[in-house]
Amino acid sequence: MSDDKMRDRLILPILIPVGALAFVLFLALVMSQILLNVPAEIATSVAIMTAINLLVAFSVMAAKPSAGKPLAMFLGIIAVVPLVLGGAAAAGVVSFPEEEGHGEEIVKVDLVADNLAFEQTELSIPADKEFIIAFDNKEAQPHNVSILEAAGSTNALFRGAIITGPKEVEEKVDPIAAGEYYFQCDVHPTMNGKVIAAEGESSGGEVPAGEH
Repeated sequence: MSDDKMRDRLILPILIPVGALAFVLFLALVMSQILLNVPAEIATSVAIMTAINLLVAFSVMAAKPSAGKPLAMFLGIIAVVPLVLGGAAAAGVVSFPEEEGHGEEIVKVDLVADNLAFEQTELSIPADKEFIIAFDNKEAQPHNVSILEAAGSTNALFRGAIITGPKEVEEKVDPIAAGEYYFQCDVHPTMNGKVIAAEGESSGGEVPAGEH
């Protein structure tokens, strides 16, 4: 039996599956690293394009096994183009515009209720920007926080949920125009204070948007 026939009958049946498995593992490793380091929209596009290209390439190679190495190389190059682009993006060689609002900071304002009183009697908030009220009800009494146009007003710019403590919640508040307002607990209106909305104002720390 010739060496070529020996190779075809004994070696290739082993090498082909092993090589295919190695390729799949390598592809999975590369894909995972790329997809974890690019924006979600780009990751989805890279994954879909790679899958389609590989499917087309393998289909053509299966349909035309006699086409030879040039066709196989050409199809292989086409198949890995999305991987190359994704890798370049992950490495920072190619950059993508950030989503609108990504990276902006949202103000978190702390408000604590205890002994039937708010610890803070004045809150400074950013004007015309949404913000978060980090409300900490430290006692076994139902409390909430509402922001009104003025004391006694029925027009609530924000009305938080009533919670019984001890419990902490974070509530997102829609933008409020610059000005002076009033906040209170709807259950215990004697718990109240003043809200000042101004450019660049806040009484709490700033946290990256999207973390809450």
